[in-house]
Amino acid sequence: MDNRTKREKKAYDADNINEINSKWHIKFSHVYKCPNTIRYKKIFYALIRANIPGKKVLEIGCGRGNLSQQLFSFGANYVYGIDLSEKFISEAKNKEIPGKLEFSNKDVVGAVEGLFDIICGSGILHHINYKPVLNHLYSSNLTPGGLMIFREPLGSNLFMKLWFALGKKAHTPDERPFYKKDLEWLKNTFRCVDIIPINFFSFPAGILSSIIFSNADNFIMQLCDKIDYWIAKNIKLLHPNFRQALIIIKKDITPT
Repeated sequence: MDNRTKREKKAYDADNINEINSKWHIKFSHVYKCPNTIRYKKIFYALIRANIPGKKVLEIGCGRGNLSQQLFSFGANYVYGIDLSEKFISEAKNKEIPGKLEFSNKDVVGAVEGLFDIICGSGILHHINYKPVLNHLYSSNLTPGGLMIFREPLGSNLFMKLWFALGKKAHTPDERPFYKKDLEWLKNTFRCVDIIPINFFSFPAGILSSIIFSNADNFIMQLCDKIDYWIAKNIKLLHPNFRQALIIIKKDITPT
């Protein structure tokens, strides 16, 4: 286990950083419950539901196993969740169905055995040296025609820079959001990749809305959703300045 992995493990197992992060999410909950965020959650789950029946799935950074459990309920033949946190995996183990839904205390930076039709994760790549990990998963673990689906934070937005600067206690020492050069690397490395940005105006508006409104689905957030959706479709130059991105990588059925 390298030093970076040890620091990540300590943050979740000993320092309870996930609980600190959750308090920020609760305080500014409209960012995560606003119409624009919900729109892309629906896209994420629609993509999963359409491709998962009868398939073999790997979730990296599975945490307590909630998403893995959902994936299995969507009709997956087998779901394998891994996480470096012993605390999280001990809880995930309570959800296990031997041979169908299983969990391991494992670091994705090390080799993962087996072939999978879908490999997914939420907010995990920016915690690791993601380039060699993605290359290895793509070449050694993803079946031809398979999908890798990730949700990751972006770092160029001014409010994201403030979030990482002011909320240091809610972040691990080594995590780093994706920037323009990271998105360019993805596009240049994988033949079939789609990057869908989430929350442009909805991010700062969601912070404000959390303070002045009780409902995240208010007229301001509805307007921001429409604007953000249009910008995402038409102004790709601004993609790195969104809050988050849905990253979809598809592996060719036949090698080129």
